[in-house]
Parts: sequence; structure tokens; C-alpha cells
Amino acid sequence: MSKTRKRRESSISPLLEQGVSIISPDYVVEYQNRVLNERFGDLKGRLCYEGFFGRKEPCEICALRRAIENGTSETHEVTSEDGRIYEFQFIPFRDASGVMKVTEVTTDITERKRMEETFKRQKAYFQQLFDNSPDAIAMLDDTDRVVQVNRGFEALFGYRAEEVKDRFLYYMVVPEDRIEEASALARAALNNQVSRIETVRKHKDGSLVDVSLLHYPIQFGNKTVAVYAIYSDITERRRMEQALQESNKRFRDIAENAL
Repeated sequence: MSKTRKRRESSISPLLEQGVSIISPDYVVEYQNRVLNERFGDLKGRLCYEGFFGRKEPCEICALRRAIENGTSETHEVTSEDGRIYEFQFIPFRDASGVMKVTEVTTDITERKRMEETFKRQKAYFQQLFDNSPDAIAMLDDTDRVVQVNRGFEALFGYRAEEVKDRFLYYMVVPEDRIEEASALARAALNNQVSRIETVRKHKDGSLVDVSLLHYPIQFGNKTVAVYAIYSDITERRRMEQALQESNKRFRDIAENAL
């Protein structure tokens, strides 16, 4: 074995505990590291498609062949019979005699794929909850610009989602006399503080809406990266409270006059 090949093998073998092999143009495994030995057994001298994939002939779309012919890296993803998912990266190179060969880097991506699938499901669940919530919800970035709003927000404030995206929400739905209040909420969110208040916000047509507002920061590490502003319309409740107060006042007046 040449010194050049020995140096290449010693440098790539411990690569992040990934499987590493060197494969000739005729698909023969010339070298493999410990990771591949433990997972697939000793494949040295065998055909790669036979040892790795259990096939009797090359894959219909052979990434190794494309890598050799094009001189560019190729990636191929395979699910094994035991359900493990592997990513094979084929990196072409010329050996000391000028023959084009391939370094194959094999990565077990099963857990990564499972995590990605779990994340996709959770994102889908959240998106449905977000879209269908009866409350008005606005997701803001760490500069208080709108990332997205739900249908409840559109219904409560009269804005279409595209009208508010990437804009500063407070200048659109916060009355002038509540700007300082909104600024305080933003400062609290940056300090990872959850805020709950009952306040007034402004509809697109300029009318005022009584709302219960939950201002909820989302952190990544120690930094607030997003904020959920969740509005519940309490206009009807406020009207009922006002009507009850007025009714009680009338009864008190009647009682006082009777005396």
C-alpha cells in the first residue's frame, strides 16, 4: 500500500464516527473503517452494492457511478431491512496512478430522520391549533415585526395576513394612548416575562376593541426569539359589566330616593 493511501486512510477513518470506505470504479470495496466493519462486517474485496445494499447488480440510479463520471460528489439515502436509514455520500478522487475512485462516507441518519418527522408532526399540530384558534394570535419576531397571524386575528382586527406581515404590529392595532403600554410589554418579553392584561386595541376601521391580551415570549437558549400576542375579544363582557354597573346604580338611586 502506498504512503499516500495510508495517509489518506489514517486521516479519514476516524471521521466523526462515520463509516468510510474507498471503492474502485468497478464497485469493489478496497478499504473500510471500523464503523463499517462493525455495522456491515468485512466487505473488503466485495462489491459495494452487494455488501451495503444486498443487491445482485448496481442500483438503477447509481450515485457512485455518477460521482465517477461527473467528478462531483453525490448523495444517496437508503433504508435498510432493519429499518435503519443511511446517507451515503460519494466523493470522487484520483489515486496516485490517476485512477478515479470514490471515498464513500456512510452516516446513520435514523435518529435525525425520526426527529425531523416528529418536528414536522408537531409543527403541523401547532399550525392547525394556530390557524383554528378562536382567539386572535400574532407571532412577532424579536424586533416586534409580524411573522404571521391567524384567521382569528383577521376577524378581530380587520386586516388580512399579508397586510400586516413584516410590519410593526403596534403601529397598526395600538391606539396612540396605549403606545407606552405596548412598549412595556415588548420590553418585558425581551426579559422572558409573560404579561397578561386587559386593554384596548384598534380595528382597521379605527374603532376600539376591548381585549384580554396574553404576551408570551418564546426563548431559544437565553434569548427571546419570538413573541406570541394572543387577543381575546372581551367587548361583550365589558358591555355586560357596564350594564350591570348601571343597573346597580339605578337600584341604589331608587333605594336612596325611597328612603
